[in-house]
Amino acid sequence: MEQLKKKSPSPELNLAVKGRIEQAYTMAELTFELVKEYTNMELDFAGQNDLTPAEFKLLCYFRNTESVSIKDLVKEMKLTPGRITHIITSLEEKKLITRNINPADRRGINVFLTGKSLPLIKDLNDKCIDLQQCVLEKYKPDEARNAICLIKDLVKSMKER
Repeated sequence: MEQLKKKSPSPELNLAVKGRIEQAYTMAELTFELVKEYTNMELDFAGQNDLTPAEFKLLCYFRNTESVSIKDLVKEMKLTPGRITHIITSLEEKKLITRNINPADRRGINVFLTGKSLPLIKDLNDKCIDLQQCVLEKYKPDEARNAICLIKDLVKSMKER
């Protein structure tokens, strides 16, 4: 009978578990706050450039490339093909993007930036970099490097979940 009794966890283990739960709660709250701040920044930028939030988010995928397939946009943005098509049509009407059939795979359609959108994308990149420079200036160089490493690890952990 004695062998069947479960041992209660040690007080140290209980404190460690409680500490992890409190850390997880704090991390969740900070993550929500960070997302809220970035969302507000996105909304401001979108509004200043006569874009909807969805149009802005789609254009963000062009930060480092001049073309993206619709298939990749659907996958990355986690939206239906119909919704992506609606956003693309709106951006086409604003002369910010064009779409063309992929010559390598005629079933695929690629979306391209227009000359009108290139300054907008450059401005987007510049504003994002300026924001991060302002944030990093508040830290010593070693602290900034550590923060970047932690953020990389967080992103990697979130992608692996």
